[in-house]
Amino acid sequence: MASTAPVNSELLYVIQLLRDTLLQTNIVTTAVLILMLLRRRNALIIFFCLSPYEMVDEKQVEALITRHLERRPLTTATDIYKLLYQGVFGVGHLLHKDARGRLEMEARTLCLDEQPEETLIEEVSIDGTMVRVNLRPYLKRDLPLERLYSAMEKSELEEGRTEEFIEVWKIFKRLVRSGRLRFDEEEVKELDREIENRGCLPRHHSEVYRRAYSPAYRVVKRSVIEWMFETIP
Repeated sequence: MASTAPVNSELLYVIQLLRDTLLQTNIVTTAVLILMLLRRRNALIIFFCLSPYEMVDEKQVEALITRHLERRPLTTATDIYKLLYQGVFGVGHLLHKDARGRLEMEARTLCLDEQPEETLIEEVSIDGTMVRVNLRPYLKRDLPLERLYSAMEKSELEEGRTEEFIEVWKIFKRLVRSGRLRFDEEEVKELDREIENRGCLPRHHSEVYRRAYSPAYRVVKRSVIEWMFETIP
């Protein structure tokens, strides 16, 4: 049996170039063909080391953000950070010892007539697996809070990866630099510095966003909430 050739610097360069190309096009079939042409057994190993998030299509990220901008045009870069963060990390940072009490208190004090255009479910991840459940339409339908809290608990079991968030954040920055998305570039740079200095931490919505849209929601896995309610209207 022939021995597996070591991964040399030239091959690593080709793989890096390929990965950068995939970030722009997401042509997975082309990736497989190129790696086959390399005629190296370790090429297959390297291919599977490229995680799905590393090959995410820019258009998917752009579409997710554009949908939110259409609903809430005053969304800032800080709010997009929160959107992308929730899409990767979900609800975990919200679940603490008083999470249930806060949910019940918020439900009691909400004005259900605000934000009449709000939908029950909004996707926060590019694949639609993580969603926001907006409390106002939820309560208008007389859906039980205990089920929503249970969905939050079950959704917490799956942890996101920092690498995934960094990848979608890089794509967002690239979309802003290219002009395809219009956001305050200085705000984006400030958020970037905070990531470098403090790591990927949860953030609050911007003051502008809170005043304009009075956000009230909980983040859960779509599969969990659909399983608990059978179907989501």
